[in-house]
Amino acid sequence: MKRISFLFVLVLLLGSASPSAFGQATATGTIQGVVTDKSTSVISGAEVVITSKATGASRTAATSEEGTFRFDFLPAGIYTVKISKNGFTALVQTVEL
Repeated sequence: MKRISFLFVLVLLLGSASPSAFGQATATGTIQGVVTDKSTSVISGAEVVITSKATGASRTAATSEEGTFRFDFLPAGIYTVKISKNGFTALVQTVEL
């Protein structure tokens, strides 16, 4: 079986556009990345599932033709990221946002 690897970028966005709403701001962020195989070729159509450790809520997406994925407006916290595709060994990593 081939191995999946991925490069991910975490972006944490704090605050709000309105100073009067700043006291009500909630920390949210983005988890995004590129899924590749061992030879660094991109893998399109891989399933990416992120799961919040705090709530158990999950979101699912498929990688694009360029092997990219993106999850926006995530509450700050710890997430499990699982990437899988037939013919490849699944990859599971924990990330803190």
